[in-house]
Amino acid sequence: MALVDSLLTAMVRANGDALVMHVGERPYVVAGAGTIDLSTQTLHLEAMTGMLQQLLPVVAQDSLEEFGAVEHHLPSREGDAFTVVAARGGDDIWIEIRRRRNAAVTAAAPPVAAPVPVAPPVVVAVPVAEPAAPPVVESSPAPEIAAAVHVPAPIAAEPPLPEVVTAVETAPPVEAPIAEIAAVALTEEPSAEDLAIQMLDQLLSQPPELTEVEEFEAAVAAAPSPVEAPVAPVEHAALAAPVARVAPEAPAAPELAAVLPMIRTVRFEVPARTATLRAAGVERLLRLAAARAASTLFVASDCRPAIRVEGDIRPLDGEPPLSRAEVEAAVLELVPATEQEAVGRGESTEWITEFPELGRVRCITFTDHRGPGVVFRMIETRAATAEQLGLSREVQALATEPQGLVLVAGTRGTGKSTLVSALVDLVNRQRAEYVVTLERQIRLVHDNRAAIVSQREIRGGAEEALSAARAALREGPDVLVVDDLASSQMVPLLLEAASEGLVFVSITAPSTTDAVERFTELAPADMRAGVQAAMAETFRGAVAQVLLKKTGGGRVAAREVLLATAPVTRVIADGVPGQLRTALEGGRKHGMVPLADALVSLVQSGVVDVREAFRKAPDRDRLLAGLRREGIDTTVVDRLA
Repeated sequence: MALVDSLLTAMVRANGDALVMHVGERPYVVAGAGTIDLSTQTLHLEAMTGMLQQLLPVVAQDSLEEFGAVEHHLPSREGDAFTVVAARGGDDIWIEIRRRRNAAVTAAAPPVAAPVPVAPPVVVAVPVAEPAAPPVVESSPAPEIAAAVHVPAPIAAEPPLPEVVTAVETAPPVEAPIAEIAAVALTEEPSAEDLAIQMLDQLLSQPPELTEVEEFEAAVAAAPSPVEAPVAPVEHAALAAPVARVAPEAPAAPELAAVLPMIRTVRFEVPARTATLRAAGVERLLRLAAARAASTLFVASDCRPAIRVEGDIRPLDGEPPLSRAEVEAAVLELVPATEQEAVGRGESTEWITEFPELGRVRCITFTDHRGPGVVFRMIETRAATAEQLGLSREVQALATEPQGLVLVAGTRGTGKSTLVSALVDLVNRQRAEYVVTLERQIRLVHDNRAAIVSQREIRGGAEEALSAARAALREGPDVLVVDDLASSQMVPLLLEAASEGLVFVSITAPSTTDAVERFTELAPADMRAGVQAAMAETFRGAVAQVLLKKTGGGRVAAREVLLATAPVTRVIADGVPGQLRTALEGGRKHGMVPLADALVSLVQSGVVDVREAFRKAPDRDRLLAGLRREGIDTTVVDRLA
């Protein structure tokens, strides 16, 4: 942990907000509007790997290997909180240590000084030519002085200078013996900044061209101007002359011993900080988004990148706003050649790209009043299972039907696609059959298990969807999946397919009863009677879903289940969908669940707040009646009813 402590201390003393390390770049501290380099050397893969091992525990390292990005909180220091965010893709590693300040600490933080001492002091023996009245100090033997100051090669001493200025604020009292001064200077502990640099340089395993003493001596020999120091500038005429190496056999002579701080002056060149958003930058943002379990990344001109997590949009911490030029550069680098012309015209475009270890990402461009932007939607690599979604036995049984029609309903953003994918996963694991899916967007990918699953993305309107469905049915699938039904011409075709195999259809509707009514009403008026009769024969069930925020964080689904009992099929055949709600309410003993009952159960168990349930309920009157029946206080929502 020595490296961790030194890095944090160096960042705090530099008044920094973050410390960034990336393979192929020099480590730097972000302070205010600029950056401060921590080393003159670039970081290589082995150094970054060693850094990860010291910054992250084993569990976090395993998560990084599995997911490509991880976030780990370090122990707080003096009221400041520190977080390590790391991302890895192959040989590319990026690490950022972020600092969240305490308000009091922020107010008291000192400004960053331009020159920073980063090495312990060294003793320099300066010959003096007959000083007028210098304090006489008993000199240590010459060999000891030579050991204290190492000079690579002897240099002939020049004639003594007539005057020496020795006023250095950090020098110990002149009366102290030279050997004692040298011992103090050489045993003084290095600063935190020094330790951080030393450890970074050790990890880099690239020895510097000169030692620190040699760097100092070279700077002294070539310096035409006074030496810069953290204290007031000191003009020292003797520093302009070469320092002669003291030979062991040289006789002892009166000398003036001065302790000079050995300084490696670091000049902070603070350029305006701008983000660079190219393909590598987008991949880094996507990894950060994935580490936070985000489903979407938003990149827009003159805005900070943002993510959607559990339905909520929040800015991506630590990321600066992106200019219009930066977003344009990212779009032009990512967009396929077939879409570049449309992007140039400012039109909305859409394509899918793949990033190593991240999987497939859907990219959707747009242009608003600020300029261009991109929405990156993550495509899950694995379908959620029925067990993970908590599907009831009655819902899972729908995937075992040999033939028939199953409707999956919900409004936009309620997880219809995830629910359909879980049903397909059940078929894929349990049935050795041929499955064809026709999807607007392939969000979840299915690998072949017991079944063969062919997923097809349908572009265009109703005609293209109808043609794709006809082509798929000619292949004789055992299971057909249609995403987001909106074509009236598809209804008779799907009912015909349901008479021979299992058909899953997702449809935008708030409840199961509305979904059944909408399906029949999509059919042309002259065919509606036949459609109702065919649907009464093939209908197997419907599931409607809403997603709600949990009181403890996260989201949970409430589901309505309508099954093909005799009363339900009779209502469908008679063409009186208004009576479906009564049939649903009376079918609880068969496993049917009204949505109001599911919402009341979540509120009663404390999983969901009553206001959230009221907001998402399609039938609020039934929900309030159910809540009151269970003795749940509804005063907070009564005024909204």
